[in-house]
Amino acid sequence: MSERDDGAEIVSLADRRAERTREVEAADREARRAEADSRARQQQSSRPEPYASYVLLGLNVAVWLLMVGMGVDAFEPSSEELVDWGANFGPKTASGQWWRLLTATFLHGGLIHLGFNIYFLWVIGRITEQIFRAPAYLVIYFGSGLCASAASLAWNPIAPSVGASGALLGVFGAFLGFTLRRREVLPPEFVQSVRRNAMVLIGLNVAVAFFMSNIDNAAHVGGLVAGLGIGYLITTLAERPVQSRQESLALQRRLSLMVGAGVAVLVAGACVLLRTDPEIMVVYDQVEVLNRTAFSAYNEAETDEDRAKAIEEVTLPAIVDLREALAEVEQAPRQHREDLDKFRVYAEKTEQALRTELEALRSGDPLKMLEAKRLYEEAESAL
Repeated sequence: MSERDDGAEIVSLADRRAERTREVEAADREARRAEADSRARQQQSSRPEPYASYVLLGLNVAVWLLMVGMGVDAFEPSSEELVDWGANFGPKTASGQWWRLLTATFLHGGLIHLGFNIYFLWVIGRITEQIFRAPAYLVIYFGSGLCASAASLAWNPIAPSVGASGALLGVFGAFLGFTLRRREVLPPEFVQSVRRNAMVLIGLNVAVAFFMSNIDNAAHVGGLVAGLGIGYLITTLAERPVQSRQESLALQRRLSLMVGAGVAVLVAGACVLLRTDPEIMVVYDQVEVLNRTAFSAYNEAETDEDRAKAIEEVTLPAIVDLREALAEVEQAPRQHREDLDKFRVYAEKTEQALRTELEALRSGDPLKMLEAKRLYEEAESAL
């Protein structure tokens, strides 16, 4: 046999060995998938009811019903009403009312907002709770919600933030983390479906953020990332071998306590970093009070005559006071200078708009009214 034949035979043997290795690896993957499918079918009958999801769903609906029963608009509650009920609002949250990081996750900006989140909780929450079980699921939900609120506070502290969206995106993130970690043993079509749904969800959030200015993107991203990390971590730690179902449940409870404590430390650290100078909070509170005072009488006016009177006697003087109060703030921490500049522009543009509208109401000039409308829009865009 020639050297060329010997070489060809060696290459052929190597190819067969590599092919055999691939076959063994493929068979091993199929065996693990079959075992996972069998285990899933065995656990299907004993899978617990997702009572935690039902309780969370009921709490969200109950809070909305209570708000409506107390006179809050069912479809478009005002920012002031949401803040009064516990919205995440920087001037109050960062000055010591840290409970708002949690209460904000149970408030919603109307029935449509609530409906979307309830549907999402019903579809994604139940299956995620059955995967992780109630203790870990609650750590994921509340941990993601708190991280989402902290992210919102850091990104835009002057905008009131409400909704369970951050917590729910965290729940989906945990479901995604579980899928990514177990992708080698889960059915390929299931993994592909989760990835596809994740891309659709992310795409929808990007599209909504592009067309709607009042979406709290920071809370959405913060909740999704937090849930992904928490879910992946719990899934990884839970892979420790156990001998019985009781031992498995005990392990899940210990992991939930451990990860929950870690999340609590993380959120507490964020609160320390986000805490704001009390003097700046006084300025923010003054802005809120003066702005609310300015437009309370304005919004209640029913006729042009009443509106002109409200502008002249209440609204315009309050906005002038607001502009002067902001002008007196000479020094501020660097992270708040941009917000104060926004408030100053808002106060200046609003004062110009009010003076122009007052002139239009007195003269009946429609062009002046259009100019006032443009100035109001510029004032709102400043925030």
